[in-house]
Amino acid sequence: MALPKVFTKTLGAASSTSIILASPSQNASAGVALTLNGSTTPYLSTTASSAVLPGVVTIPVASVTGLVVGETVSDSTTSSALVKGTTVVAVDTTSVNIWPPVAGSSGIGSGDTLVFTGPAIIDTATASNNAIGRRVVLAYGGSDANFTVVGTNSTGNITTDTIVGASGAGQSNLDFVTVTSITPVTSGPTGITAGTNGVGSSPWWTTNFYSNNDVNIGLDVEVVSGSVNYTVQHTYDDPNNLQAGTLYPEAFNHPVLSSQNASLDGAYTTPIAAVRVLINSGTGELRMRIIQSGIG
Repeated sequence: MALPKVFTKTLGAASSTSIILASPSQNASAGVALTLNGSTTPYLSTTASSAVLPGVVTIPVASVTGLVVGETVSDSTTSSALVKGTTVVAVDTTSVNIWPPVAGSSGIGSGDTLVFTGPAIIDTATASNNAIGRRVVLAYGGSDANFTVVGTNSTGNITTDTIVGASGAGQSNLDFVTVTSITPVTSGPTGITAGTNGVGSSPWWTTNFYSNNDVNIGLDVEVVSGSVNYTVQHTYDDPNNLQAGTLYPEAFNHPVLSSQNASLDGAYTTPIAAVRVLINSGTGELRMRIIQSGIG
């Protein structure tokens, strides 16, 4: 018998606008990617004490998030201050060098935020989170539409999902670690925002469903800290070999370990292809252990 597989999973606080802010307002244009300008995207915030004059290439900053040399600007609270194609040529904790220089008639105002192209990083690996990834949520006005979300998953592979909008909101079916683009399929939605909620899951753990032994899988979910509501889920799809036309494994809830908030254990005694733990809400840390008899 093999040692148990162990996941740790925790989600940071949710933010419905961490990928796309409410202001400046963005409306859907079919096939045109939205500007990712939330707090999880690369940005710099200028100092609050002084403006940056036109012609300047070194910008003093109060904070920098995720900027790397070579990135280009995509949005700004002072949109005339940086010309399209402005590039980061050097970056440190107190200043950012750009080229071409600051343009416009008044430069960059005190405390303004400049947003640069690059993926929104919505989940990260930590000592309490080796099962990274969380859902993406959208909200908007106007008519409903679908949105194509592209990013990466917990293994770093490119992931594409479709958020189906309904009554002005939608949630991804898959977990994302980074988001590189959100593109409306049709026009119609207005005032679009995007971010995260309190939902995210561990990767699927694939069982040995080719074994000749009876299926006996024991598992437990330990609430290590904080407050969190969780559900253990299983699927009959092979997550690594989905059937044609299947976009993601169909998930079913464990009969006991569903919508729980305390440490519990359970079992599977009938064949399943894979199992995972889903955080429904909360920001506590979960530890899940899984062991299948007849392996090892």
